[in-house]
Amino acid sequence: MATKTDTEAEVSIYGTIGGYDINAKDFAEDLKGIDADTIHLRIDSPGGSTQEGFNIINAIKRHPAKLITHIDGMAASMASVIAQAGDVRRMANNSLMMIHKPLTTKGGNADELRKNADTLDKVESNILKAYEKSHYSENEIADLMRDETIFTAEEALKAGLIDEIEDGLKAVASIVEMAKDSEIEIPTEKLIASMNGKLDAVAKQRDDLSAKLTAQSQELVDARAELEAAEIVLKEVDEKESAFKAELETAKAELETARAEIETSKEVTDQTVALKAAEMLQMTAHAPVVPSDNIQNNMTDDELLKKYESFTDSDDRTEFYKKHKNKILRAMTRTQ
Repeated sequence: MATKTDTEAEVSIYGTIGGYDINAKDFAEDLKGIDADTIHLRIDSPGGSTQEGFNIINAIKRHPAKLITHIDGMAASMASVIAQAGDVRRMANNSLMMIHKPLTTKGGNADELRKNADTLDKVESNILKAYEKSHYSENEIADLMRDETIFTAEEALKAGLIDEIEDGLKAVASIVEMAKDSEIEIPTEKLIASMNGKLDAVAKQRDDLSAKLTAQSQELVDARAELEAAEIVLKEVDEKESAFKAELETAKAELETARAEIETSKEVTDQTVALKAAEMLQMTAHAPVVPSDNIQNNMTDDELLKKYESFTDSDDRTEFYKKHKNKILRAMTRTQ
């Protein structure tokens, strides 16, 4: 089964390789359907068929994605070989790895057994190549396989069989049960190391959870403080908004008053101008003319103005203007 998140996918080999749990055909088909830049292959297996195992390795190598292998519980026999196919190899701090020489359950006569032995030697040669990233020589690895060596995560890291150790919470009981089903004998000290790794992982998880809860508690306190501060700011905004609305209403009232005063002033000004104009018109049109010896009452405006302009002596002219001022002004207005 595989799940994809963005550009990463996860595939698991949990169970016997080549048996009912895991077979190369289904694994390869599932792998084809994965479109991801990185594939995480999680392993918890007692091993199984070498042929099926190498088919799985070849399917992995055909895929363009970067492969990160994770040993979550047990990587024994062929499962340890598959784990070596990762571009990055990781192992949980409470998991175990076991390597050994390939086995066969086939029987037969002496010739058949010799043929099977030759086949096993070739399979072992391929397995030795899979461990080439280790810090051991091929002969040293062959000796470790002959002794059916079991590695803790720390030992596997020192041996160069993995690149990193990660926290794991896989139950130690499941490793014991898997070893029992596959007839793998796990030394007591290896089980103790695995159990200590489990305890360390649980302790770290507890510490991480405690730190996370503390951080969340602080975030809650900070959020509450921010909320209270926001409520204060909101209250101040509401108060300022109310004051602004009041000022706006006052300004509107003052504007209406000013507008009314302007209209009233305009009306008074227009009326005053009209009355003044009427008064001037009446004065110029109906101003009485005092008869004089110098002019005739029936003299026209042009005749009056010519008479006025005819004086060459300024004193005489001024005297004539004073006597007939209103009529001269009226004549000037009419002839304009």
